[in-house]
Amino acid sequence: MLQKIEDVAMVQTESGVKLWRLKSPLVQMHEQKQIADLQDPEMEFYKDNHLTSRAVSKMGTIQTETREVTLKKSVVVHSPQDSSTLLTEILHYSSSRKKIFTEEKIELRKPDAVMRGRGFESNPDLSEFVVKHQETILHSTKQ
Repeated sequence: MLQKIEDVAMVQTESGVKLWRLKSPLVQMHEQKQIADLQDPEMEFYKDNHLTSRAVSKMGTIQTETREVTLKKSVVVHSPQDSSTLLTEILHYSSSRKKIFTEEKIELRKPDAVMRGRGFESNPDLSEFVVKHQETILHSTKQ
C-alpha cells in the first residue's frame, strides 16, 4: 500500500540527544517494503545537540526499520564549522555507523583546497574523512 504524507519531519535521538533531523515536503511510504521515498529532503546532523552539518538533495529514501538514508540527485552537504561543502550525486547515511559515504564522484570544497575523487566516507560534520581516488587542488594565498 502506498501512502503519501506532506511536510514530514523525523528525528533520531540516542539517550535523549538529537543525532539528526530529516525533513521532506512530500513522503511516499511503501509500508510492505519498509521504505519511504523523499522529495527535496533536508537532513541536519547534530553533535551534543548543536547543528554540525546540513545535507540537501532533489530526492532520497529512508529505510523505515533501520533508519538508513540515501540522498540522490544534486546532493550538497555543508558544514558551517569549517565552511566545508561536499557535492555528489548519491550519498548514503548509516545510522548504525553514524557515517556518510558514497562510491560516486565527489567534490569536497574547503576554504584552502578543492578535493575531487570517486568514493568517500566521513563523519557527518565532514571533519574526519577519506576520499578515494583523490585529486587535490590547493589554492595559494599570496599576500
